[in-house]
Amino acid sequence: MIKNKLLYLNLSVDSSDTSLGFVETWISNFLNDFDKIDVITLNKSIEAESISEKLKIYGINQDSSHSKIKKFLKLKNIINYFP
Repeated sequence: MIKNKLLYLNLSVDSSDTSLGFVETWISNFLNDFDKIDVITLNKSIEAESISEKLKIYGINQDSSHSKIKKFLKLKNIINYFP
């Protein structure tokens, strides 16, 4: 049974992002205190997926060539997934 869960919302999960590169370090530290972490982000790097099996990142991949409408609809579906 999962006791400690965290839902983390942010703009970017990418270690090469100059402004928000610290987020992966934060998430790694959160993994010590939580059994499961879900992250909803607008900008997701491919490498971020492999941090831990306790971590699930939902969002738009950086290399996505979808239109803004398709990106919005994908995020809307992700947010509707969480009750």
